[in-house]
Amino acid sequence: MLRVLTLNIWNVMGDWRARRNDVVAWINHLEPHVVCLQEVIESPDGKNQADWIAEHTDGEWHGAYAGSDETDGAAKLGNATLSRWPIGEQHHQDQSSNPPGRRDE
Repeated sequence: MLRVLTLNIWNVMGDWRARRNDVVAWINHLEPHVVCLQEVIESPDGKNQADWIAEHTDGEWHGAYAGSDETDGAAKLGNATLSRWPIGEQHHQDQSSNPPGRRDE
């Protein structure tokens, strides 16, 4: 059986430093094979919250992240997938309500 966990981590709203430890504890407790995270922040240096979670959670994790610049270059906001198995490919398709080149503009 495949165990999947999905969680909105609320980016850095509230007390992220305390909350991230709870996220790690729940992942360790539930032992999912795949974790889908929403509202993940990635800094300009390429580090993101999903990477931090993967580094502090038991076992080996492989990650994929896709996000868009919502803060004029200060950070990206997006989603991430962590998997116990390697992720062979990843693709990003903008599905925002106002993507560039929208036909009804």
